[in-house]
Amino acid sequence: MDLFKISLSCSLVGVFIILLMTEILDLSRIEIKDINEEMLERNVKIIGVANSVYEGNDILIMDVEDDTGKIKVVVFEKGEFNLSKGDAVEVKGKVVEYEGELEINANSVEIK
Repeated sequence: MDLFKISLSCSLVGVFIILLMTEILDLSRIEIKDINEEMLERNVKIIGVANSVYEGNDILIMDVEDDTGKIKVVVFEKGEFNLSKGDAVEVKGKVVEYEGELEINANSVEIK
């Protein structure tokens, strides 16, 4: 019985470590044109230029464009960004669909 408990504990710890590593590992950059419905709920990283920027009380919305396309990026818990139209940005976040359009709910935005 003790061997079973040890095995179960080790398995659960292993699964937890694998899940943690998938969140920590750096994402590979993708082009905006490659974002599609098959990527819904997946984390992505894009690099582009903020073509429009709207800052509300607790929200930041911007259109990010690279050489291949454009996508809306939303930051719900925005910090101090000092982001301006024309800034180069690196965005990491989850692909979601809102009102029939794909967008990225950003976890992080870095001005390049």
